[in-house]
Amino acid sequence: MSAALHDFWLALSQSGLGLWIAGSTWVYPLLEIVHVVGLGLLFGPIVLLDLRILGIGRELPLGALGRTVLPCVWTGFFLNATSGVLLFVSNAAELAANTPFRIKIVLIALAGLNVLVLHRRTYARAVSLATGARAPNAARAAATASICLWLGVIAAGRMIAYID
Repeated sequence: MSAALHDFWLALSQSGLGLWIAGSTWVYPLLEIVHVVGLGLLFGPIVLLDLRILGIGRELPLGALGRTVLPCVWTGFFLNATSGVLLFVSNAAELAANTPFRIKIVLIALAGLNVLVLHRRTYARAVSLATGARAPNAARAAATASICLWLGVIAAGRMIAYID
């Protein structure tokens, strides 16, 4: 990491917001709780939808399942993005240099790209399938990638505290 970028992250950590989050008895732990709740709301429904695309629970109409779980996914994503940014601000210089954190960010970006590809190219065809029909191979591949990427995000996130 360049010295200028390191100085920027250090200044962010030492900003009023960064110091308040890091120095508060309650704020940092509450943000971590929000982050975990957001993860549950994000990952749980994604796995349900991906497993349905992979053929588990074919009796459930994919479109109805998607309409049911996607509001939870977006709520979880909002909670995770907001709490994640605030947690990052409290220790930006160290986190920006942390390998598992960097891996986590890359995996989140890849998961986002996977969602774009899935929804733009294959999800519409999969939703239109009759109940019980097998999803197209492209949708199944995207669902498999989704599960793997989000599991990687979770694993990398947990490793942040243990690996530099």
